[in-house]
Amino acid sequence: LHLSTGKYKIASHLLDSSIYFAKKTNYHQAYLQALKMYILLYEEENNLEQVIAYQKRLLKAKDSIAQVSNRANLNELEKKYQLEKKETAIKEEQLKNKNKSLWMLILGAGILILITLIIVILQRKKMQLQRATIENMKNLDAERTRIARDLHDNLGAELTLISSKIDVKSFKSTNEHDKRELEEIREVSTMANDALRDTIWSIHKHELTAEELKAKAIDYLNRINIHPQI
Repeated sequence: LHLSTGKYKIASHLLDSSIYFAKKTNYHQAYLQALKMYILLYEEENNLEQVIAYQKRLLKAKDSIAQVSNRANLNELEKKYQLEKKETAIKEEQLKNKNKSLWMLILGAGILILITLIIVILQRKKMQLQRATIENMKNLDAERTRIARDLHDNLGAELTLISSKIDVKSFKSTNEHDKRELEEIREVSTMANDALRDTIWSIHKHELTAEELKAKAIDYLNRINIHPQI
């Protein structure tokens, strides 16, 4: 681009950089291309002396690169020969160790299969234990529900019936002493019924919130005639 616009100094500076880095990295094609571009630059400047100098430099570089390439080819052939020699020795060694490797492979596969079987057995036992735990929890919940239902349907109904009969008896009685005794019995029956409801409630509850704890505590304090503020 700079050659086409006549900016020869900038072009020369860039070509110097190209030659420097091409030598530093052994990038032969870039080095040859830079020399060719220099020839074009000096042709544009009509500098015949530098054109001839860079043509000689280009030919010398091509010869040098060709020599390096030949040496590289010879070295490559030598490397290939040595590599083939080593590969032959390796193949012979591999042939000797083939049976040994085969037995090692069979042994490794057997160990792997054994480990896999152990893992599968352990996983199955773990799953069985988990299923048994879940089944036990289901049975426990079912038993909780059954006990709570029986308490409510049987004992709860009996206590309610007792309280009702005491109320009727107290209403019909004209003796104040008997009324007080019946009232005391009714209070005991009521407390027993409350305790039964608490028992049924606790059977159903697996967890307790702070608000529920507060409500139950206040209810208990009221029942034993202690001020809730305490």
